[in-house]
Amino acid sequence: MSKEQIVGLLEDSKTLLSHTKKVMNVEDLAQYTGLSKSKIYKLTPMGNNPEHPPEVL
Repeated sequence: MSKEQIVGLLEDSKTLLSHTKKVMNVEDLAQYTGLSKSKIYKLTPMGNNPEHPPEVL
């Protein structure tokens, strides 16, 4: 196995391990889903501000 292949496997492992968190930030979610960060922001309630979820009525 070449050095490049080993580095690739380590990077893949790091990515998989990073997805074991219970809460993801936008960057984690983008990496996990393959969506762009801008698309994720557009999908969040109240536009581009995931820090302030919508009020529950």
